[in-house]
Amino acid sequence: MIDLLKTLLGFLFFSLLFGVLIVKHQPNAYEVSLHKEVPYPVISYSNELNKNLTRTYRELRNQIQLPLLKDWIVTEIPRNDELKSDNISLLLNTDKYFSIDERWIFSNPPTTIELNYSYQVDFLSKMYLLFNPNFFREIKTLCLHRMAQLEKSIEDQYQQHRYRYVGEVEQPPTYYIMIEGESNWDNLTSKIHQGHQEVLLFMKNKNIPVTKLPFIVYPSIREDLIRWRAAVPTDQYYQTLDDKIKCRRYKGGKNLALIHKGTPTHLNKSWEVLMDSLDNKTQSYPAIQYNIAKQPTEDDPLDRENLLLIPIN
Repeated sequence: MIDLLKTLLGFLFFSLLFGVLIVKHQPNAYEVSLHKEVPYPVISYSNELNKNLTRTYRELRNQIQLPLLKDWIVTEIPRNDELKSDNISLLLNTDKYFSIDERWIFSNPPTTIELNYSYQVDFLSKMYLLFNPNFFREIKTLCLHRMAQLEKSIEDQYQQHRYRYVGEVEQPPTYYIMIEGESNWDNLTSKIHQGHQEVLLFMKNKNIPVTKLPFIVYPSIREDLIRWRAAVPTDQYYQTLDDKIKCRRYKGGKNLALIHKGTPTHLNKSWEVLMDSLDNKTQSYPAIQYNIAKQPTEDDPLDRENLLLIPIN
């Protein structure tokens, strides 16, 4: 009987020792990474995450089958104070004595996003993971769905027509130097940009002051062809003595206004909405467009806003 007891104790001892060795030799660190090249400026993706980092994680966790993550993670903490401008991080704290770092890294060029999940574990945490082998698979599933969630959100925003109707506003009189041109909707932005550059160079050479940001005047807006004026405000009337570049005056007054948000993709739809709001009112001057949001090259195109105006009597 004593020999049997010794045998059982020995078996238990060596089983425990073998189990300890198995746990001890499990990895101390785990990592899952995903790289994607994206079609839009990376700042659109990083801004979206900065605004909704924790909320979108919680929404996704509740939408897909991640039972261990749902049970183990107790807090989510954004760590923006520790980050560089091209990094965003979310610390996922578990009740199993370890934390998971969700880190987004943005590169440009090329326009790529890297999503990385990493965590380090001690002996006790290794025991939890040993008996829950699906946890690592859940992390990989979370990684794939998080990337897809962000891509869909940005794709939807770029494809969506976003605007806010303002109604009647007053505008002051304005003198402006301008050059006229015609284009379709596809190359409208690039053609007007070229026109503004030409006018600004002319004004510099002629010592004509620029008083405000450039804007656009539309003598005609049609479905297939747009007549435009690339306009730059100045302080008074100037005789330009040029065949293409002229000085004009907008007398100011009442306007119907609408704010177009985002890229010019749906600009034609915003003009249609504003034109439809005329009802029985009479347009008194060509339509006008002002940029009302900062647009340095690194800014998010989704944050751009343009004020569309139809002058009325």
